[in-house]
Amino acid sequence: GEYYKDKDYFNIEKNISAGAKHLSSCMRDFPDNPAEWIMSYNAGKGNVKKWKRLYIDWELFLESVPFIETKNYVKKVLRSYFIYKFIVKVS
Repeated sequence: GEYYKDKDYFNIEKNISAGAKHLSSCMRDFPDNPAEWIMSYNAGKGNVKKWKRLYIDWELFLESVPFIETKNYVKKVLRSYFIYKFIVKVS
């Protein structure tokens, strides 16, 4: 990855570009499950791969994530993802 200085986090273009690259990388590594994109974006790909090995059942997997922030983040973003997906499909 690219090196970012502290001041770069306040640069909107660099911040959005870095976030988009990171999300794109997560989507390549977990192409079949939007929740895994979101989870890996927030908690890291290594953590998601480790958790997937431990929990095969998806609902148990999500509820067993040890990071409360990540668990809540995934639920919130997934809810928005499906709402927007529905809105786009209807319009």
